[in-house]
Amino acid sequence: EKYDLFEEGVVTPHLAPTGYLGTGQVGYFLSNMKSIHDAHIGDTFYIEGERGKITPFPGYEKPQCMVYAGFFPEMASNYEALEKAIQSVLLTDGSVSFQY
Repeated sequence: EKYDLFEEGVVTPHLAPTGYLGTGQVGYFLSNMKSIHDAHIGDTFYIEGERGKITPFPGYEKPQCMVYAGFFPEMASNYEALEKAIQSVLLTDGSVSFQY
């Protein structure tokens, strides 16, 4: 996938824009990525045209689900409210996955 990069920087107690991220730095970037689920912890991002200069993190594997739970509304009429609440969590927490 391709994304436009608007800002990048390091994480101190606050977000500090630097225009670059160095090896070992804890950083962030702002882009036009539409879903939090398009990126995973450990993913390697690079500037288009520099792919050959970048070595992905060795041994990266997509995180596996470790906790499974079933949720059901107490009353069938509350199903839509439960679904809306779960969708809200999915928007902000990339570690949560959901299957119908």
